[in-house]
Amino acid sequence: MEIELSKKYPVLPTRNVVIFAGTTLPLNIGRPRSVAAIEAANERDGLIIALAQKSEVSGEPGSEDVYAVGTLCKVEKMRGSSENGYQVLVRGMSRVKVYEFAPGEQFIEALAEPRVRV
Repeated sequence: MEIELSKKYPVLPTRNVVIFAGTTLPLNIGRPRSVAAIEAANERDGLIIALAQKSEVSGEPGSEDVYAVGTLCKVEKMRGSSENGYQVLVRGMSRVKVYEFAPGEQFIEALAEPRVRV
């Protein structure tokens, strides 16, 4: 899967979990900004960037609270509601590095480029 360099992807800050390319994981999504990000991804093309949080933050993490290297994920299945949260199944597609964050009102978006191992 090719990542579009000029496309903004929704960002999903993950707490206590790292998603790797090639893995499929179930996640519980409950924070309002994370719910908005997963809904936006689902309405678009199902792609979202999962970035691990640097530390467990109470409340809503911002762009400064997550690492810049993460995984472009495909939302495979989604069950639940925006009021009660979602259970989602995400599949890691490729490793990415965020080069620009674009904080929005409802959720964080980011521009990213493919990241290859050295």
